[in-house]
Amino acid sequence: MTIDGATNTEFFQAYVREILIPTLCVGDIVILENLGTHKNEATLALLATAAGAEARFLLVSLFARSQSNRN
Repeated sequence: MTIDGATNTEFFQAYVREILIPTLCVGDIVILENLGTHKNEATLALLATAAGAEARFLLVSLFARSQSNRN
């Protein structure tokens, strides 16, 4: 799946439905960035009901600190 430019909730939900869910097992944990597109209730419901997976979100400060340590 290729998208030119930034993604939005509609495109992200299509990715979750068509690409991600078929690869998940019940009890899997999906780590997402703390973005509105990812935190959408319908998107989270897709993960929980269709895949039986749990969504967890990155803390921005931890992610930023991790990236700055790489330089």
